[in-house]
Amino acid sequence: MAWCYLIHFDIPPRGVQQHYIGYTTNIAQRWGDHQAGHGSDLTKLAARQGIRMTLARVWPNGSRELEVELKSRHGAKRMCPVCSICAVSEALMLGSD
Repeated sequence: MAWCYLIHFDIPPRGVQQHYIGYTTNIAQRWGDHQAGHGSDLTKLAARQGIRMTLARVWPNGSRELEVELKSRHGAKRMCPVCSICAVSEALMLGSD
């Protein structure tokens, strides 16, 4: 089985990009690689900087084509459940005067 996945960074490693979208045929191994600093350049940088990464979303039966499509949408934040939860929490806090 193949997977597309979205990683959320608690702090953007390059100051801008808070998400990484990837593709793999072994999600457990690839996630371990990212956490150990042996994944993509962005996750290597995050691991070196001690930035917490969350495997925020997974698309089963993914493909390289789906990975390209997801990246071309330029909307990882909108697809990220971690960001959605943070936005709802922030809105509730702002409205709790």
